[in-house]
Amino acid sequence: MVDYGASYYVDFCWYLSSGTIYGEMDGREKYTNPEMTHGRDSVDVLADERLRESRISINGVKILRFGYRDVTRVSRFRYLLDVFGVPSGYAVPDVARTDNPLNKD
Repeated sequence: MVDYGASYYVDFCWYLSSGTIYGEMDGREKYTNPEMTHGRDSVDVLADERLRESRISINGVKILRFGYRDVTRVSRFRYLLDVFGVPSGYAVPDVARTDNPLNKD
């Protein structure tokens, strides 16, 4: 359940002269992994996420949602950043590949 007056965290934030843009990197695991759902079903997790986003965007902040596939396709991600007005001077974030055998975490 999302509490009114709660503090919310976002994955990325760009402070620009035209306004603030928040970036949220989405994945499927938060809807299916019991450690992340805390016993709630996927519909409840999704409903809470929608309420959270509503509270975050209440003051007109833009929220750019993207997934792993978007980030690994640099030209696609660059396009999304351009559409949302994030200047090209910002680096495209690196994402750790989950299929990398050297990544033991």
